[in-house]
Amino acid sequence: MKVEKTEIATKLKKLKGFVKTEKETVSGILYKDGMLIASDGEVIAKAVLECQPALDETFVIPITAVNFIDKLPQGVAEITADKSTVKIKCGKAKGTFANVSVFGGFDDESKWTAVFSDENGEVFEKIKEVIHCSSKDANGSNVTVKGVYFDTSDGEASIVACDGFRAAVSHCKCRSEAKPILALAATLQKIMSLHNGEPTEVFTSGNKAMFRFGDYEIITKQLSGTFLDYKKIFTTEPGKAVFNISRSGALDILNRAEACIGGAQIPVMLTASEDKTVTFGVLSATTEFNESIEIDGVITEAIEIAFNPRYLIDCIKAFPKEQIEMTLYGPTRFAMFSAGELQQIILPVRTRRNK
Repeated sequence: MKVEKTEIATKLKKLKGFVKTEKETVSGILYKDGMLIASDGEVIAKAVLECQPALDETFVIPITAVNFIDKLPQGVAEITADKSTVKIKCGKAKGTFANVSVFGGFDDESKWTAVFSDENGEVFEKIKEVIHCSSKDANGSNVTVKGVYFDTSDGEASIVACDGFRAAVSHCKCRSEAKPILALAATLQKIMSLHNGEPTEVFTSGNKAMFRFGDYEIITKQLSGTFLDYKKIFTTEPGKAVFNISRSGALDILNRAEACIGGAQIPVMLTASEDKTVTFGVLSATTEFNESIEIDGVITEAIEIAFNPRYLIDCIKAFPKEQIEMTLYGPTRFAMFSAGELQQIILPVRTRRNK
């Protein structure tokens, strides 16, 4: 096989994250039928390789060879393989590596059903907006909190994540619809590293889902379990305080508040006053901080509510728009944040002051 070094090195580097790393001497990336294929046993990632293949070539490029290819000079690389070795040459650089006979993928010979395809390559932008609300270290039987949920209806895809303390939903237009998908958030994080704004097609087959875009195709096993009824929790109930906040201004204040906390588990208090001011505050045995901003909105009742500062920062950072509408229902009820197609809710922290 002959291939431009930049073409193969770029794609191998991206696929490397989908390979098991415990035993690098027996792991690698499969080349077959003009495709590079990587797998960790749970996910299969494929990339089209623009090359001049030899007839019926199939071999595994060891991880050590992947690193070697990345360091090759620019030019056309020539890769050959037999039962015992993989040989790589580019210019005057030559490397010979022991062949890897084991490839840890799962059966992907499936009949796929289209779920949806986005129109503008925005589905992964929407995933990025909600994925922080999935749980990274959840234990127990409810594994759905580790996932991102895809639901389609009436030409719109709803993309949802919830870890039990916060939830987010965003929407994008799509060209078809089918049954929902529940994909592991950690896998989607890896897939996002491959995506570059291309239109995306999503398919299902049994308990598997496939994402296809550009030169890449990723197959992953779905999470089992029943996802929460997200349509019930994103309420249209009127709040006692509804006002707009500046994304950049709120993040500046929260970063100052977090600096005062210094990593301690201390909530940030938010006080919405009827004089149309909102005050962010921190109070502990060693630190006191408060900063107020004037807001545009309606506050029918003063409300003091406490939040996990990291949840609040993650929430506000996720919005692509500068103006965010915040709705408060009371000191012990969730707060809602909305802008454009993105909605988020955060449960408050219980304190002695708001019990």
